[in-house]
Amino acid sequence: MLIFWAVAASLLLLAVAVLLRPLLRREAAPFTTTPAMVAVYREQFAELGQDRENGLLDEPQYQQAKSELERRLLEDARDAVPVSGKADGRPERLLAAALLVLLPALAVPIYLKTGNPGAIIAARQPQANPAADGGNVPANIEAILQSLRQKLELDPDDGAGWALLARANTKLHRYDEAVQAFEQAVRTIPDDPQLLVDYAIALAFLNQHSMAGEPEALVTRALELDPGQAKALMLAASAAFDRSDYSRAIDLWERLLHKLPPDSEAAASVNRALDDARRLQAAESPEQLGH
Repeated sequence: MLIFWAVAASLLLLAVAVLLRPLLRREAAPFTTTPAMVAVYREQFAELGQDRENGLLDEPQYQQAKSELERRLLEDARDAVPVSGKADGRPERLLAAALLVLLPALAVPIYLKTGNPGAIIAARQPQANPAADGGNVPANIEAILQSLRQKLELDPDDGAGWALLARANTKLHRYDEAVQAFEQAVRTIPDDPQLLVDYAIALAFLNQHSMAGEPEALVTRALELDPGQAKALMLAASAAFDRSDYSRAIDLWERLLHKLPPDSEAAASVNRALDDARRLQAAESPEQLGH
């Protein structure tokens, strides 16, 4: 927060300097105050008073701005130009005085009133996962999902819309709702391998993270449509391994391994799984030969 205010103050001073430089470039000839000058400053004093009443300036800020404006009025009175004479500096000096006083005096109160200082602190706080338990979802996301549900009620054959809703609910860990949406999506789009795999994953979460049964059937269907679908290969291999079908698990993992970069972490994980499957398969072989 301290760094923010330091940067903000530096930028404010830079802005004031840039604005004042062309305004003060020319000097006015010595003269006395004019009615026009008095009117301008009277308006500035009135604006300061209004800002105080509106809460934009507190009492110390108001007194400081007022004193600065009075000082500028005295300086301009010594250097003013008569209305009938040259206009070689009077308007610029008045504007410079107003900018010099009002910009610093009003910048901070206006920011505190209309800005969001708390965002700096909030940005530094650890962000919780709003979907960790399926609840506490930001209002804008919930509104989008509700709008999507309403559109799907009007057009229940929108398979892409159902798929979008299903995947969003999966991200939010709302697996019951995700499965219902996937059912509608697959009804309309039955031959999308990725959709079938995502549907299987949502079902597996409801099935105590098990691929047995319908989740594996969905993955098998996805592999029939696309034998090289990497996620389907991984899930099908894991399902085969869990039911001790090591031969199928090895075949699927070997197919998957050919699709992965050799030095990747995923390839290393598959190789470890293959080692386990081959070891268990070898351990079963003597028993099978004895029978």
